[in-house]
Amino acid sequence: MTSGEVEPAPGVPPKLSPEEQKLVAELVADGLSIQDKFRSEALYKKTGKGHYLGGTVEEIRKAKEESKRKRKT
Repeated sequence: MTSGEVEPAPGVPPKLSPEEQKLVAELVADGLSIQDKFRSEALYKKTGKGHYLGGTVEEIRKAKEESKRKRKT
């Protein structure tokens, strides 16, 4: 921190720059888009662990294309 900045109170997250806000929004959107693929198992109920349902070849291809398109912009 520079001398003119005030440190945030404990438990209060620091303010994000516009670039950081954009990154967080992209990460949240990506996480929400695959959230339904994670299935919890009764055996792992107490640990919170589960497994990931693999995607079809078409889903994987689309995800790769979208990733490449995002990197170009």
